[in-house]
Amino acid sequence: MRNFRDRSEAGEELSKHLEDKNKFDRIVVPFRNAHKVAKPVEDTLSLETDFRLSEYIYSPDSNVKIGAVVEDGTVWVDDGVQEKHRVRPAYIENQARIKSNSLKNKSDSMGERITVKGKNVLIVSDGVSDGYREAAVAGCLRKRGAKNVDLTAPFISQELKTDFSLVLDKVHFPFEQAEDIMNQTEKYLDNDPKKTSKSK
Repeated sequence: MRNFRDRSEAGEELSKHLEDKNKFDRIVVPFRNAHKVAKPVEDTLSLETDFRLSEYIYSPDSNVKIGAVVEDGTVWVDDGVQEKHRVRPAYIENQARIKSNSLKNKSDSMGERITVKGKNVLIVSDGVSDGYREAAVAGCLRKRGAKNVDLTAPFISQELKTDFSLVLDKVHFPFEQAEDIMNQTEKYLDNDPKKTSKSK
């Protein structure tokens, strides 16, 4: 994995190596810290950036991440983790409602949102760990009519548990093998057919 001095430097390097620079109409960040990476990309592409805030959903007993929710209530759940920890759907629905309301209050203070309908959107993350929040935001953008949804980040964890091919058109990881990343969760799922992820 490539090391960077800080998030700004990571964003500068992303903007230099990003493919299809003229393809995108909008940039979206999935949480506040990611904006430090997105800002240099925004400046390079001369695009508007918007937030679609997301937050993890944890299991009630072990504090294990089981998915994520976006401010509009879009939920991404890892069915395998949910089943393993015997988390009831009603619990997830309740947590999603509470967290999305909190996120909406935060996002309302950021001003008017830009439309993504019919647009080619690039999600910029500061780094992908399990992929839950990025996948939830991608699902949100799909629901709002985005034409294409791509993702970029300076690094991705080998612990990735999300099948991005379900919600993303393309991943742009200049410092990794993007094709391997898109296939990584297919191998994960192939090893245990019960492990799946989905957006609601």
